[in-house]
Amino acid sequence: MEQHQEKRIFSLIIFSCLFVTGLLSSNFLAAKIINVCGLEMPSATIAYALTYLMTDVVGELYGKQTANRVVLIGFVCLIIAAVLTHIALILPSQFDTTAFEQIFHSSTRVFIASVTAYAISQNVDVFIFHKIKGVSERYKFIRNNVSTIVSQLIDTIIFSFIAFYGVVPNIFDMIYGVFVAKVFLALCDTPFFYLLTRKQRDGIL
Repeated sequence: MEQHQEKRIFSLIIFSCLFVTGLLSSNFLAAKIINVCGLEMPSATIAYALTYLMTDVVGELYGKQTANRVVLIGFVCLIIAAVLTHIALILPSQFDTTAFEQIFHSSTRVFIASVTAYAISQNVDVFIFHKIKGVSERYKFIRNNVSTIVSQLIDTIIFSFIAFYGVVPNIFDMIYGVFVAKVFLALCDTPFFYLLTRKQRDGIL
């Protein structure tokens, strides 16, 4: 029993680390715009999709309260990372830091957009996931995909309007492209969701 509990705790730590990794890396990966099948989107789209998979996995295995705690931890880590990045940007250097600043510098507007979209969409994801689970424990793919797709739509709309409204002329085209990519990634993560939430006796838990 004690060994089983240790494995559960270790697994939760791994899932939480993957969540935070996807969240923080998505901040600087957004600097590169990629084109996939004619759809333009930040390369951070892939990294950020990992966060929704992890909240669903944690929610499925450890419950809603634990999933909400992981979201809160991610929020705190996001703020701390932003503060540390800002300190690094304002500290003087004798070398050319242009490339560094281009990658890590973001406007206040973009930061507010990122934090706001994260706080709302991630909590919506956890809420919808457990509402569906409360109705039926069957068909895990439904709660996994519905919660992720709805919350990703909310995230995309909030972030795009706060960060780019009045700046990007074709903002609705951008929202469409990013959301289509997120839906595709949400469907692709379903096998991983099943793999990571299989019965405890069969897996790492």
